[in-house]
Amino acid sequence: MNKAMRQLAALAVSAVVISGCAAGSGPQPPIDEGPPPELRSYAVRGSADKLPLIQVEQIDSRSNDGRFRIEWEVGGARAYAADLYVSEDPYPPLFSFSDAQGDVRISSLYCWVGDPDCRLRHVLNCRFDPHNVLQCDGQGAVDLTHWLGELPRKVWLVLEACNRQADATRCAANAVEVEFR
Repeated sequence: MNKAMRQLAALAVSAVVISGCAAGSGPQPPIDEGPPPELRSYAVRGSADKLPLIQVEQIDSRSNDGRFRIEWEVGGARAYAADLYVSEDPYPPLFSFSDAQGDVRISSLYCWVGDPDCRLRHVLNCRFDPHNVLQCDGQGAVDLTHWLGELPRKVWLVLEACNRQADATRCAANAVEVEFR
């Protein structure tokens, strides 16, 4: 085979390969995830009553067996991922001005409209034990001993609700200041 024939054969093979790769690879329709989540409400009900003149929820391992509740309601989205963090600041890791590695995720859920276990309105029952271990419904236990350091300590419980494509435009977040005792 002479040089011209080899070049022509290589060009024909390249054209077939390129046309095969391009087949069906035009613009794909976007995945309809619905609108971004809207955090309509978020509250923490501490294990101990609020002290007079102190507006921080108390989470005390010696009061009510350390049990407390976290409640939220999301609107707009048909499905969302909810991540709950203990943080030194009121910002979720995606928006945090501090070291995001310093936040500790204590719960991660995927919720959708028809899910009987995790709806758009959700209540998460949690317990903080005398050994500084925090555990919420259906989630693994998280030892906060080294993170909390000395008690009592004021921190933030940050809720971040995001569509699957988690970025600043597809997330909603809120924080509640709490004091672990």
